[in-house]
Amino acid sequence: MRTEEHVRRVVDAIPTTAWTLRADGAVDFVNRRYLEYTGLSLKQVLAEPNAVIHPDDTASAVEAWLDALGAGRAYEAEMRLRRADGQYRWFMVRAVPFRDRKGHIIRWFGASYEIEGPRRTDRPQAREHKALASLSAREREVLQMLAEGYPTARIALRLALSRKTVETFRLRAMKKLGLKSLPALVKFALRHGLVALE
Repeated sequence: MRTEEHVRRVVDAIPTTAWTLRADGAVDFVNRRYLEYTGLSLKQVLAEPNAVIHPDDTASAVEAWLDALGAGRAYEAEMRLRRADGQYRWFMVRAVPFRDRKGHIIRWFGASYEIEGPRRTDRPQAREHKALASLSAREREVLQMLAEGYPTARIALRLALSRKTVETFRLRAMKKLGLKSLPALVKFALRHGLVALE
């Protein structure tokens, strides 16, 4: 069996909506569950992949995706997706890059998980995900490096920023996340996969 065919068969078997994207971020396959949920054909999805995103969520979802694509890092965002019956439901949408041995992205894999419910917006985890999705790519980068233990001076050097600018990004991001201290930031980063345990 060809590798491409095998990948598609695996993605098609996933029991949630899932898809693959080329290295440049263009959707090239969605699974059967995705087509059943949206009521669209594969041809329709490939022609207009963002058509199922709620109009109020489209701009932020696309902006976050372009940031993730440009940085080559995992994507995560909450958004409303349209069901085949026209109803919109809340989903957590994630996509991760798959790299070759040299570190070049050769494909992306994505999936979405329904998080709709009467208390969805009251759950602490949902609020945290929403706050995390509101961070700019630079704010996220600074927080990730802080959580990994980098001092401000080293972050400034690596990102070609002034220390004051790094501090501004830190304060702004921590305010968005409702975090008061560095230990709280580290716990948050671990909980949301911004940094990995060794």
